[in-house]
Amino acid sequence: MRPAFTPGSWIPPKGGAGGTAARRPQELLEAADVAGLAITARMAVEQTGIQNPQVVVRVWLDRSDATTVVNSRLTPDPRLDDPKHHAVAEHLKRSPLRRTVTLPIEFAEHSPAAAPVGQAVPPV
Repeated sequence: MRPAFTPGSWIPPKGGAGGTAARRPQELLEAADVAGLAITARMAVEQTGIQNPQVVVRVWLDRSDATTVVNSRLTPDPRLDDPKHHAVAEHLKRSPLRRTVTLPIEFAEHSPAAAPVGQAVPPV
């Protein structure tokens, strides 16, 4: 298993896998997921009254041809008691990020010539 990402963590070298142009798609997904979950967790902890929470979220993917499983582990602020920790974990389960990434994703190609009349074409 590869190292999990945490906010601000060093991204390990790819070791030549997948070329040298950029991060692999699954690494980008891990980084986006950990950032979103960390922000959501910190906001949930702050709602309990703890300021400047120390929250660690780790994310890693298990991929197969049929599915990709996004695993996460929350290490909450040590100042949280068990009921508040449970509330933060439940908040993460209901996060908009999870609802969004569990929906089917489609890719659409658009050319400038295909833009409806009167609508701006998004920049490239």
